[in-house]
Amino acid sequence: MNDLVPSLFAVIILGGPQLFIGNARHRAAMGLAVVIHTVAALSMVWVVRDYYGYGDMLAYWRGGVRLAAAASGNGDVWGDILLLALQQPNSLSVIGNGWSTGSMHAFSAILCFLFSDSLPAICIAISLAGLAARRWLFESLVSVFPGLDSRLFVACIFVPSVVFWTAGLLKEAIAMPGLAIASGVSVRWLGRRLTAPSAAMLALPGWVLIGLTKPYILFPLTGAIAAGWVWARSPNGARRLPQRLTRLSVSLAVAVILFVALGNVFPRYSIANIADSTEDLRQLGITHAGGSTITPVGGSGSGGLLLLAPVGVLTTLFRPFFFEAKSALMVMSALEMSVFGVLVLRALARGPRRAVLLVSRSWIAIFCFVFVALFAVAVGVSTVNLGTLSRYRVPMMPLYAVMLAVLVSERGRQRHGAGRGDAGVVHKGARGVAAHASPAPRPDGLREDGGPAELRGRFARHRVDGGAHGRRVALPRGVSSEYESRRWRSR
Repeated sequence: MNDLVPSLFAVIILGGPQLFIGNARHRAAMGLAVVIHTVAALSMVWVVRDYYGYGDMLAYWRGGVRLAAAASGNGDVWGDILLLALQQPNSLSVIGNGWSTGSMHAFSAILCFLFSDSLPAICIAISLAGLAARRWLFESLVSVFPGLDSRLFVACIFVPSVVFWTAGLLKEAIAMPGLAIASGVSVRWLGRRLTAPSAAMLALPGWVLIGLTKPYILFPLTGAIAAGWVWARSPNGARRLPQRLTRLSVSLAVAVILFVALGNVFPRYSIANIADSTEDLRQLGITHAGGSTITPVGGSGSGGLLLLAPVGVLTTLFRPFFFEAKSALMVMSALEMSVFGVLVLRALARGPRRAVLLVSRSWIAIFCFVFVALFAVAVGVSTVNLGTLSRYRVPMMPLYAVMLAVLVSERGRQRHGAGRGDAGVVHKGARGVAAHASPAPRPDGLREDGGPAELRGRFARHRVDGGAHGRRVALPRGVSSEYESRRWRSR
């Protein structure tokens, strides 16, 4: 009963407002999402506290309870808790002081104060806060992909591992809202829906939250933004190999510069120290080996990491397999990654070259691809336990699902013959209205010639009444007759 009132308070404060945002269809789906995330938080508490009886979450919670109790008797302690959260010098005696573990204890103390030391209420609050942040990411993506809202909603909201592992007092759960906010702001900025100063102000809280909990995520995120910026700001007609190689070279140069800058802020993950840090994490995993430990492959040093990178990517993107599952959680993880594997095969059904072409034609696909690739390398080469792999790769999963949703949808649209080069758009010129062929609509809503997003949504083929040559055009499915008479029959 001591957990009931704080838990209801968390649901009402953080879940209630989400039921009144968006259109009617999304509101109904958000109601289901709030229920699922609440159940996931309660399940997380039962698994960690009542079933296993140990884990990082319980350590953070107990440390937060002690700090909150100390602060209730002495208000000056809150100043030290704030310094602890920001990893600055303070007078507190806490495990991991000055590191992300100390920040987690500080966040736990604040949550314990707000929710009366109730672990279920704290987990519900974290879960619903993450849901709200991923909803922001969804809205940002829909502003670029207006015709893929259903698939993007599932990709951002309902990936099972994301729902479960972001429903507890864990570093991944605290970093996930920051990543969703930063990614959503980046998408809006790259899509020219935000100015650079506005984007920097909105993204700053997300970057700070990531830097305090999982700073290595900033490196793939920075690389993704650099690649997306180069693709979004390059001439849209660049299709030849030299032009694509130029884009790739510029992206790599920008990414290296940003990596060096981030390495000065987080020396542990700098280019000079990344090999040693990765080897330390692998040795720590081997020392505390469990029943699902992966047999280490590759050597040490930078050369060994390069050899290990392809195996690490495959491990992060597709494992564990069903025959490797040794617990109920691993079985669920294997089922989820099997679904992702099927989607990858479907995206590659027309050949890897075609998939690469589809990715290279859209800056949003490039953004997701670069983030997923860099994150998969980082997690794959440093993780030696399949049991914890599902938790460590959680920050990658929403953008991984978004990338596959875009590629599969684009492949299906082209397979059914929509959006080819013979599509026409009516433009008004100096001598009236004239119909002419326009380039195919890009997956991110922009035409290949850089023109406005005239064609949106799922495309169907219709005949223009009265057209000069009876040419077929791409019209949005379900277009109204009034729209047709005004725009498409105006000749």
